[in-house]
Order: sequence, then structure tokens, then C-alpha cells
Amino acid sequence: MYDKAESLKPWTLLRDFEGGAVYTADRDSKFYVIVSQAALVDLLSDEDAVGMEPLVVYEFSSDKDRRDFLSKRFSKDRN
Repeated sequence: MYDKAESLKPWTLLRDFEGGAVYTADRDSKFYVIVSQAALVDLLSDEDAVGMEPLVVYEFSSDKDRRDFLSKRFSKDRN
């Protein structure tokens, strides 16, 4: 996943949070969200970090789909 995320640079910071950040990128008519939780993963024990990826890339075919995802996943007002 790291190579995919690196190939999408430069990223645009959308929001940072304790332990990571959320970025967006556009490439070849695709819309991406890159979630970095590297700082969080580094703080966890090896046992607790099992299965956690420091970078996760989500790909969308439209900006609207990406905005909907971001709203549902990262909205400050979500329940």
C-alpha cells in the first residue's frame, strides 16, 4: 500500500488527528483518500499493531463518491 500512496504525491492535507492524518489526491480521473496512521502504529506494541496498516488508500471514481465517504467517515459531527 505504501508504494501506491507514494505514487499519488503530492497529497493535500484534509485533516490531521492524534496519531495520523487524512489526505486527498487526484490522479488519472480517479479520486483518492490516503489515511496515515503511522504515528499511531509506531506507538502501539507489536501485538497491538498486528493487522494495522500505516497507510491506507481508498480509490473513488468520482469526487462526489469521495466526498460522501469523507463525510461519513471523518465528519466531526458524526455519531
